[in-house]
Amino acid sequence: MSTPTLSAVETDAIKSMIEAWTSALVARDWTAWQSHWAEDAVLMPPGHARIVGRAALVAFVTNDLGAVTGFTFSDWTFDGQGDLAVVTNTIQVDVAGSAPDQPAPSNDQMLLVRKHTDGNWRIHKVIFNESGPA
Repeated sequence: MSTPTLSAVETDAIKSMIEAWTSALVARDWTAWQSHWAEDAVLMPPGHARIVGRAALVAFVTNDLGAVTGFTFSDWTFDGQGDLAVVTNTIQVDVAGSAPDQPAPSNDQMLLVRKHTDGNWRIHKVIFNESGPA
């Protein structure tokens, strides 16, 4: 049996959404940032309890994450069909106040995203782990 895959149009839309999501985080635009998450979304960062729901997600990024100044993505993969997709990538996170001689941390992440009835892809689940210096 063959496995259906997402079209290039869908993978481009998902990638654009993820890039807009991270841009909103850098801009600290919490209204835009949380609009990319499902209402009951779950974030599972390493060494931290599971974070559930938009309000808790905003509290986490404003209180625990630090001032993120940029992201660099690599190693994208997309798998899914219809309105459901799993995305993996490596993400390098630039944080304000980091030592200039230290490489930015790099994380491998997996995202479960779903296309909603309004046509927009939203994040439902994210898990990530530190993969070492970039």
